[in-house]
Amino acid sequence: LESEGTTEQDEKLMLDFLSFAKSCKAVIACRVSPDQKRQVVTLVRKHTKPQPMTLSIGDGANDVPMILEAHVGVGISGNEGMQAVRSADYAIAQFSFLQPLLLVHGRDNYRRISVVVMYSLYKNCFLVTSLFYYGVYTGFTGTALYDSLMLAGFNPFWSFVGIIVYGVLEKDVSREVSLSQPELYLEGIRNMHFNLKILFKWALSAMTHTAICFFVPVGIHLGKITNASAMDDGMLPFGTGVLQALVVSVNLRLLLETNNVTWWNFAAYVLGVV
Repeated sequence: LESEGTTEQDEKLMLDFLSFAKSCKAVIACRVSPDQKRQVVTLVRKHTKPQPMTLSIGDGANDVPMILEAHVGVGISGNEGMQAVRSADYAIAQFSFLQPLLLVHGRDNYRRISVVVMYSLYKNCFLVTSLFYYGVYTGFTGTALYDSLMLAGFNPFWSFVGIIVYGVLEKDVSREVSLSQPELYLEGIRNMHFNLKILFKWALSAMTHTAICFFVPVGIHLGKITNASAMDDGMLPFGTGVLQALVVSVNLRLLLETNNVTWWNFAAYVLGVV
């Protein structure tokens, strides 16, 4: 469709071919050139609504254009050389390995990455919103709520290890269940865990949880806890209490999102709170 010599009739024939192919469970193209393979992938990518996620798999040099054109390219290492493997995003040794690559590793990775991204936005929204609430409560005086070292350590120390362990170990179902129930893979096709609706829910929960973690310490601490001289201890103890509530909350939220709680997860979440 994007060649210089393509006519309107050629374009109509290719779109008719795509329309016919959509009604089939599988389409076999025989004796096609490497460029024709690529054109089939391009046709599906650019003229299917909603736009699908395409995958091309091949084992030879004649499959390289098709592999490069698809969203995801998989190369099979075999007797036809390593050109396909070098051009692919993923390399496998046998075609039969494609099923676990998609249904097990692909699905688990989609769920993990979705939560990792949403949680990263959540915990930073949590922290920044607390500063906003503090500014509103104090009339935007410009005073600091948190000690600078505590503020700098929020991401690298108290909310970092847990999400790394989650992104490596999280699994909601076993390998056997993933292979025996391929309909579970529809979660990724339908984008059920990574969309604007899910992002809005995470942001709304962050603002709600921040309000609890900020205004509860306000009612408990300010003007009610004094030192031996009957003077208020200032903002540092109050800010420390608020930040500790934030740290506990973000790690607890990650624990609630975890389906496969191992000793590694438990240790990482406890370490984040400590």
